[in-house]
Amino acid sequence: DEFFYEKEDGLYLLSRGGPFMLILDQPYELKKIDETKVQVTQISENVMTGKYELTVTYEYRDGRWIIQNQEFNIIEKEKVSYTPEEAEEIISDRVEKVLNLIAGRDMKALIEYVHPVKGVRFSPYSYVDLENSVVFMPSDFEEFFSSSTEYNWGSYDGTGEPITLTPAAYYDIFIYDQDFRNAERISYNKQLFQGNMINNAPDVYPGSIIVEYHFTGIDPKYEGMDWRSLRLVFEEFEGEWLLVGIIHDQWTI
Repeated sequence: DEFFYEKEDGLYLLSRGGPFMLILDQPYELKKIDETKVQVTQISENVMTGKYELTVTYEYRDGRWIIQNQEFNIIEKEKVSYTPEEAEEIISDRVEKVLNLIAGRDMKALIEYVHPVKGVRFSPYSYVDLENSVVFMPSDFEEFFSSSTEYNWGSYDGTGEPITLTPAAYYDIFIYDQDFRNAERISYNKQLFQGNMINNAPDVYPGSIIVEYHFTGIDPKYEGMDWRSLRLVFEEFEGEWLLVGIIHDQWTI
């Protein structure tokens, strides 16, 4: 009798709020507004929205309770900051697999580790430009190396000219220009080297784990000015740590 009622012309279903409904077997708060109105508030969670609060106002009218108003608010998950030690314990095995796939140019297999909603954002230098950077969704990786499409990945340091390259060409210059599997140093949620450009990745990706692979220099004659870093950024999604960012870094003017 909570869901149906009868009228002369047939049987009717009592609306309970559309796609977001009160869940009868979960706790809720009941507040009396006046003699004819009550408000029910419930905090719940689902895979699509995460944690949310649903508030439904009922009014007693013509012998039955009907929905007068419904409010739905997503409760933002508090972003946890992981120490280097915690980050390493969480991500070390997974990031090794991801790096090996990138090094082996196996972008189709990499899809398994790509965030299905956010995709992967590419940054040619340490500053993550949210307005002008390229983002690939999982399906975009299918033809990563065979695609002839040229994208604008940002601007070259020094000249300001647009970085207009195919994904394969971008990979050779701004992703895997060194064999980072043999990097001199590896860090977890800790920046190893600071160039002239701001590294805003921790602010852009709060609550993430950022793994940095770093070479202090490539050719001794440049005395360390040819250092290189590759940063892989992971965020947790439905219990899995998935790739959301690939950041290349080097000496800039």
